[in-house]
Amino acid sequence: MKESIRYFNGEQLIEYSTEQKEVESISYTEGQQATVRLVDGIKLTIQSSFIEHTLLVEEITLDTANGFGW
Repeated sequence: MKESIRYFNGEQLIEYSTEQKEVESISYTEGQQATVRLVDGIKLTIQSSFIEHTLLVEEITLDTANGFGW
């Protein structure tokens, strides 16, 4: 699963993704707020009306489901 957010801070476009090695997790609420937890313990809370949230979930096919014993 890949999760990412992008937002404009008034000067530049900033993006965080769970594929970046320094990003531990991302949580997003519909109220235009996101939280990014970094591996080093820093927690960023982002409040913006310009947050773009993307969540890509890997599709489970019959072949991958069989690998789980289903």
